[in-house]
Amino acid sequence: MEIPDNRIRGVKMLLTGFAGETTISLGTIRLPVIAGGVEKIVDFVVVDRRAPFHAILGRPWIHTMKAVASTYHQCIKFPSPNGIQTIGGCQSASENMLRERITAIAITGPGRNQCTTTRARSQERPRRTGLHR
Repeated sequence: MEIPDNRIRGVKMLLTGFAGETTISLGTIRLPVIAGGVEKIVDFVVVDRRAPFHAILGRPWIHTMKAVASTYHQCIKFPSPNGIQTIGGCQSASENMLRERITAIAITGPGRNQCTTTRARSQERPRRTGLHR
């Protein structure tokens, strides 16, 4: 992501990956994350390592967003000024990461293969899909 060194703060720490490999972080950085019209400042651990994703949004972000994640429905829902927003999972991104033996949540940005979707509950009525909730 080409982050300037002067933006990275904090203490280096030893991290263990999904496959058991270890790496030392470069520190942390605070960045704004905007989802469904809600902006939150999130602390990210910075590593100098090749990965199929730019960032992992974990439990601290989910908690800050007051969100509820459903692994069964592969989505996350959170309150916003426009009602309840939904971000759906991207199956193709998940399959690509699985092929690389990595499990994570990927969020793609504008101009890339956009897989996330949002929908305000107040603007659209739920449709019957045949899925049990």
